[in-house]
Amino acid sequence: MSGPRLVVLIATVAFLLALTLMPRQIVAPVRNAVMHLAYAFAEPAVSGMSFIQVESTLNALVFIPLGVALAIIFGRKLWLFAPVFAFAISFTIEYLQVRVPGRVPDVNDIVWNTMGGLIGACIVALIRMMRTSPQE
Repeated sequence: MSGPRLVVLIATVAFLLALTLMPRQIVAPVRNAVMHLAYAFAEPAVSGMSFIQVESTLNALVFIPLGVALAIIFGRKLWLFAPVFAFAISFTIEYLQVRVPGRVPDVNDIVWNTMGGLIGACIVALIRMMRTSPQE
């Protein structure tokens, strides 16, 4: 495991932990701003979605970098472990949220976070496949 890759993974995990384990009153202004931006800049995509659907989509999006970082760390042969670790990290976060004021654990968050980790890992796998495929 190389230094820069490990730094990216640690930074990604630290960001997710800060985002998901800080008390709600600290994170609420950032969350509200992100939701506002989602509706302002992605209006055509989110106009038919409920608040919960937008929030679930954002949960998946925020875990994509974790899936990317994990897939890179695990390498070509073990990249499929990335979504498993994304699930484990998400499960741990939801478990710990019970102890954080204003936070409410939600099984749906685990599902959407894991989907984001899977998408990130698949992105890495696809890029690797394209880079190693024979040129026509």
